Amino acid sequence: MTTAPFNPMASLGLDKVTADPNAVPAGVYDCVVSKVEFVHGKSNNSLGHVITYQIEDGDYKGASITHWFTLGDNPTFAADGKTPTGYNPTMTEQQKTYYKKAFVDLGIPEDMVTSTDPQSVVGRKCTVTVKVNEPTPGKIYRNVSGVTLRDGAAQAQALGLTNSEFSSATPQGTPATDLSSQL
Repeated sequence: MTTAPFNPMASLGLDKVTADPNAVPAGVYDCVVSKVEFVHGKSNNSLGHVITYQIEDGDYKGASITHWFTLGDNPTFAADGKTPTGYNPTMTEQQKTYYKKAFVDLGIPEDMVTSTDPQSVVGRKCTVTVKVNEPTPGKIYRNVSGVTLRDGAAQAQALGLTNSEFSSATPQGTPATDLSSQL
């Protein structure tokens, strides 16, 4: 009788986990905005803006959800390699709407999105809805399909606003120069 050689990997249950350790399944998660940053695209020939949400509880506590926006191509950066100094905008009108909505959903008044420092949303508590799309077999996308602020009273206090001011989506954020002049 021939026995199969010992395979330590077989006992790990690898067939029950995803190959992406950062993947979260479709669902609704209580999160905090942990980071907002401009980044080089995958090819280094595009400029992205990323909002990172960290899950605060449940089975995926500590995992990150990334909301990625491609702003344009041919970016130039300051000597630090992180601060954008220019780029060629390529967003469609629909993409611009989704991009603006991401900040409005995080409490930035619609008329202040371009004059508010994006870093002002870091630390805001929200509920993030993730949908999973698989347009072709093996090509899986995890998309942020909705963001809603939560714990409004606590966030209003942190921003120095009354709860009614916060609820009516009028937080002042952190003023900055017009962001288009920074890009």
